[in-house]
Amino acid sequence: MFQNFIKRLDPAWTAFVCGILLSLVAIAGSIAPNGDGMLYIETARIYLEGGVDAALALYNWNAISRVFISILIAHVSALPGVSLEAAGYLLSVLFLAGTCALVVLVTRDRFPEAAWAACAVALAIPALNSYRDYIIREFGAWFLLFLGFWLALKWARRPGWGIALAAQLSICAAALFRPESLVFLLALILWQLVQVTQPGAWKRLFMVSSVACGGGILVGAALLSGAIDLAGTGASPLTRIDLLGKMHTFNETADRMGREILATWSRDEARSILFFGLLSVIPMKFAANLGVFAIPGVFAFTRPGVRAMLGRWAPLSWAFLVYFIVLVLFVLERTYLTTRYVALLGMLAIPLVAVGSYALYARFPRWRGAMLLGVLVLTLANVISTSPKKTHLTQAAAWLHEQPVDRARVFVEEAEIAYLAGWSYHQARHRERQELVGRDAVAAALVQGHIDMALLAGSARNEDVSTWAAQHGLRVEKTFDDGHKRAIFVITPSR
Repeated sequence: MFQNFIKRLDPAWTAFVCGILLSLVAIAGSIAPNGDGMLYIETARIYLEGGVDAALALYNWNAISRVFISILIAHVSALPGVSLEAAGYLLSVLFLAGTCALVVLVTRDRFPEAAWAACAVALAIPALNSYRDYIIREFGAWFLLFLGFWLALKWARRPGWGIALAAQLSICAAALFRPESLVFLLALILWQLVQVTQPGAWKRLFMVSSVACGGGILVGAALLSGAIDLAGTGASPLTRIDLLGKMHTFNETADRMGREILATWSRDEARSILFFGLLSVIPMKFAANLGVFAIPGVFAFTRPGVRAMLGRWAPLSWAFLVYFIVLVLFVLERTYLTTRYVALLGMLAIPLVAVGSYALYARFPRWRGAMLLGVLVLTLANVISTSPKKTHLTQAAAWLHEQPVDRARVFVEEAEIAYLAGWSYHQARHRERQELVGRDAVAAALVQGHIDMALLAGSARNEDVSTWAAQHGLRVEKTFDDGHKRAIFVITPSR
């Protein structure tokens, strides 16, 4: 009976349902959303109160994509009994679960034998599962991107204008969450461009490039008509493709590094050191996103028929290449790269990881039980945290909420406390990052009477904050700790 039940299960639906359950477990263990999530929730509240213009005014870059998710949160919160925070989590849970299901569907389309392996990988791989208690724009972008890839694969079997446009528009819709998603239209074009020698290839190429070509014509017309001002509002998105500008920025950074960091005899090699050092960040972050699944990923390339496997990987192979180039340009310009930015690269590799996992499972039957147990442990480890709860934040927030103080005269180093206290997260973060940068500036503001109180984070196991306060003529009025080593200190001027 159990075997019949398993046979009736669909791996995509299993990934969707299990994805929802895993996200709920992760969310239950958190005390508040992540930083970006708090910002989107607050933006949703401002949107409900003041409209789109008020929400856009909070940001000076990527405003549309940041406000779009907040607008979705605001409208979902109109459902009975759904708060803004619950709406944010609901969208995140559904987008992420849908992404898991679509990854399985894409894998099943190209590698049918590895569908269940893809289900297991999608639910356990760090690239998809390290952020299950987050509210981030990437979830919406990932869902729409993989929806576009899945539709593109359906179109490849039965070409038609309707499904071709649907695939491209899905990718365009992903740009509402992450503007750089538009580059994946190029992946579809490259996918068909390498097949131009086949019958009917030019027609198929025209189908999958129609939206990109149409968009390019519209942007060109807007530039010629002056509707887009390169010196004004249109500058930010268009400068992202300014390769000469990026090279100039890179050279300036290398020169500065040579002058300030490198030894005299290494300065001539500053550009090479910076270039290859930054490039090495991408494979390291990629490996971190795969985790232990890097092993089956490598194993997939040790089997016969690697060239055929890579051919079946398309169009995700082209998407992988395009996004890798985007990451290279980004890291060379910004000189940093977070693991989350590379997560999509790991997700695009899931079909190959699934193929390798399936091959390992088939080749080593005696180890199947251990493999399944390992995947289960990894899956649960992604959502169950054994670290102590951040009770010091909740205690400080509860205390702050009860204080009859002027919010403009209180500095909160951990903006999460402001959110939990019902204060403005955006204002707290803006103040910490741009107004009072560094604790010396905070101390000066307290001594000079510009602010009355500061809540600072520190260790409960040493006297660093207390010593710092005494050195600046300040005192620790109250301390909140989590019973381990983290604490929040309430600092006020000495009376």
